[in-house]
Amino acid sequence: MMARVCTAIVTVPIVILLIWLGDLFLTLGITALGVVGALEVCRLARARGLKPFSVCAGIWAGCCVVFVHGQVASVQGQQIILFSVVLAALLGAVTLFLRRVPGRLEVNSFAATAVAAFYPAAPLSLVLLVRDLDQGFEWVILLVAVTFIADSTALILGKSFGRHLLAHAISPAKTWEGAVGNLLAAITTTVAVVVFLSLGMTFLQAILLGTLLGVAGQIGDLVESAAKRWAGVKDSGSLLPGHGGVLDRLDSIVFNIPLVYYFSIWVAT
Repeated sequence: MMARVCTAIVTVPIVILLIWLGDLFLTLGITALGVVGALEVCRLARARGLKPFSVCAGIWAGCCVVFVHGQVASVQGQQIILFSVVLAALLGAVTLFLRRVPGRLEVNSFAATAVAAFYPAAPLSLVLLVRDLDQGFEWVILLVAVTFIADSTALILGKSFGRHLLAHAISPAKTWEGAVGNLLAAITTTVAVVVFLSLGMTFLQAILLGTLLGVAGQIGDLVESAAKRWAGVKDSGSLLPGHGGVLDRLDSIVFNIPLVYYFSIWVAT
């Protein structure tokens, strides 16, 4: 727990600063997370016996984020450049797979590379679109605050009062008590942030959003837990002391980002 707290003390100010600065600074941060996340997915696949091509996965993940940045910044010609890079990486990956991976393993390894390229980079890239909205900074702060407060509440309540297992086959440590605490924390935090930051939505809309974020975040957590159980590893990586890897910290928020983006559009219409 102390390692988790120390990591949060270091990373939270950096995250808030990048969100506040936005533009290229936020893009660079998201790109780094997307690339590291892609490499961690490849690590899980290798633990299972597959042979993903990490270089191509990292290139595709970076291009995914940069492409969205180009859409936001309206950079002319960027799409053509990125398409060329992705196509070159794709052809290179196919060539290498055909030469080094035999039979059925080849298809599965290529599929693992594709999954690594777009998870978590594709959902993370939507943060750039959220940040570009009216009150974009406030929306991203809501996303981060709700997800991490709900996760922390679930962890504390689960360890302190958890008695009834939620999904033992996927994650033995998760309990119904923690899940309920997560949901209530998500709703409460959403309403508080909406009021404090004067985001334009009704009280019922805030409750609905909080409920959706609480549920989707926990689904994301379980999906990542299932992937680690499939690979037979405890953590996706070791970059963040007390947390594990990037995927271990982003599992919930990756599922919540699309929700916030499309919910913000719905509220604005």
